[in-house]
Amino acid sequence: HEAGLGKTIESALLWPELDESHGRGMLRHELYELRRVLGPELFCGNGGESIGVAGEQIWCDSRAFTEAFDSGFLLEALELLQGEFLPGLQVDGGEFDRWLAGERRSLARRAGVAADRLTARAAKNGDLKPAIQWARRWTEFAPYDEIAWRRLLSLLDRAGDRAGALAAYETLAARLGAELDTEPAAETRSL
Repeated sequence: HEAGLGKTIESALLWPELDESHGRGMLRHELYELRRVLGPELFCGNGGESIGVAGEQIWCDSRAFTEAFDSGFLLEALELLQGEFLPGLQVDGGEFDRWLAGERRSLARRAGVAADRLTARAAKNGDLKPAIQWARRWTEFAPYDEIAWRRLLSLLDRAGDRAGALAAYETLAARLGAELDTEPAAETRSL
């Protein structure tokens, strides 16, 4: 991804125990080593206050997902997205944390849209098995989106899988209760 955070922010993220001067020194050293091993063409910057990775020099799954999604290749896009963006990475507060949270939301939202469209396409063609699979995938990307869950419940019911529909509803109800201290909407309960 072309662009970077300022060196002060990056060095503070990488070496919070160091003051700014020593953090910058460590960052310069690590960048020197990375350039030596990976080549100088991998990096771009503005001469001192920011550093980034030249996007055309490396392959990145999240960028490939976005390109496939934007080009309408929904199946290919979802094959690229196998879970949360940068799983397990937790940075408390600051610019990087806000950026990371935003990227995670954006990717999950786009993945949900892709799964919704694939669900609708399969259901329209009468292909219930793939429609159900895509609807389940949609609920993975949008775990609190009751529209996604209602679509899954309806498809399971349409396929004659009432036990599966009940199990899916119970999963949603438990998740909403435990994580959001709420219950499914009346429309979802009646379905």
